[in-house]
Amino acid sequence: MGGGDITTAGSAARRYTTAVIEGVPVQDLGVLKSASCQALIKHVLSAKLIELSFDETSADFRNHFVLREGDSLRDITKSIKQEILCAKEKALYATFEIDKLVTDSFNLEPLELEFIDSEVGVHPCIYSGSPNQDQFEILIYLEEESLINSAVEFHGSKRYFTKKSFFVDRRIEVLSHYLQASPAEIIALLRNIVTDSEEKEAACSILSECVGIAFRRWSKMAGSDELREPFTALPNIAPAGLAPNSENASSQSDSHEGILVVDEGCQFDLCSVIKSEIQLLKPGTLLDECINAVGGKNLANYFTNPNLFFSDHLSRYSKSRRQAPIYWPLQTSSGSYTLWIYYHRLNEQTLYTCVNDFVEPKLQQTEQDLSILQGKSSRTSSEEKDLEMLIDLVNELHEFRDELLRIAKLWKPNLNDGIQITAAPLWKLFQHKSWQKKLKETWVKLEKGDYDWAHLAFSIWPNRVLGKCHQDRSLAIAHNVENILWHEVEVPVKRGKKATGGTKLEWQPKELSEAELEALIQSQIKEDNA
Repeated sequence: MGGGDITTAGSAARRYTTAVIEGVPVQDLGVLKSASCQALIKHVLSAKLIELSFDETSADFRNHFVLREGDSLRDITKSIKQEILCAKEKALYATFEIDKLVTDSFNLEPLELEFIDSEVGVHPCIYSGSPNQDQFEILIYLEEESLINSAVEFHGSKRYFTKKSFFVDRRIEVLSHYLQASPAEIIALLRNIVTDSEEKEAACSILSECVGIAFRRWSKMAGSDELREPFTALPNIAPAGLAPNSENASSQSDSHEGILVVDEGCQFDLCSVIKSEIQLLKPGTLLDECINAVGGKNLANYFTNPNLFFSDHLSRYSKSRRQAPIYWPLQTSSGSYTLWIYYHRLNEQTLYTCVNDFVEPKLQQTEQDLSILQGKSSRTSSEEKDLEMLIDLVNELHEFRDELLRIAKLWKPNLNDGIQITAAPLWKLFQHKSWQKKLKETWVKLEKGDYDWAHLAFSIWPNRVLGKCHQDRSLAIAHNVENILWHEVEVPVKRGKKATGGTKLEWQPKELSEAELEALIQSQIKEDNA
């Protein structure tokens, strides 16, 4: 049963224990191995692969929105939507055929089938009529939660409304049940409609892909790759991505050591790089359309306002409780200056590079501009505003530089620690409030020793972590000091409290005095810092 099936409408809570499942009669389902059924199953899997091919967080990503045919945002959105809907229609009717094959294998009586339909609900492909046009045109613009609430109010708490028990696409199937109309008719109408929310999502995807291209994460020619066959192994990297040793990934990069900045006139200005890239790929007004769709004032505003691009990026790269943004905006307190760093290019020199190649030159130029303005004997009201802005910017850049240098002394990023722990020391430099709060909480736990398995904890508090490694073998293994602090000892084998006469090898911490342990710890720290 699905995850949403612990309870059913109008019943007490039910838990499908092993004993209950074992009691369900099972027929020989050899029909699933037939060539015709295998073809149907492939339709279902292929539909998901097509959908994933447009998702940059997936290992099956290969179809860039920005490489799609069409000059306008609406054309691109419509083209992609139609391809995905076509695949979902085939998949949905394939599940209907599979459902019938399996049901027929059980040789169920009409009353038994009727009972199943009343408990589980009918398959949406059972409907054959066309939807009521007036109702349809209202429902398609509702958010999913509102659509479900409306369906429940109109039809009651049916399982196919209240549970996430859909076959291929919950929205299409809810519409089909709500309007008691054929999914094919629903999909035919949906093909020619592009909602504002769909356009906004496409715009966010295009802009996210552009950031990936700017950091040379993606290959511009990725769109030519074929979809993999269902059941074949996943590729080592996303097909739309570049291998780490690829020629394009290591040369002609628009980023500087995985760093870009929002600073007009700078060689590594993120906005300028994106404008250049998108004009090569899609000459025209696509970029302006995307900015309008996502609610940005302009491109710079979109990449400096933490509630715009980074908010979408954080959501896009979050799954369940795991948040894993890979593009990080490090900002001054007011967001007046923003550096973007790419997680997969981080190293111990990244923050020093931020300071030496970006912040210091910007600070020097701003101080020069401030000095010139302060040297004027008289200033216009506009210049007075510029003067105030420059004073604030200089102060913020000083604070920004000092914080980067403070962290750089202790920060040794290791991608095996994961994004949240690696970013935790930088929490003050993220201005997105919920993400900053999450990182601050992580940093507090790091300080307390909750994550002493992490490489970052070892690099910042080596004495504490190595001391724990002598008490906890799992930590010793994590930090590769097991053979230094632990050894195998031959001990008697006991049954209860009685010795059996046999022996076995058991890992135990080495017997060390405080002075000997301290000497080993200092020796290991010196070796790691060498």
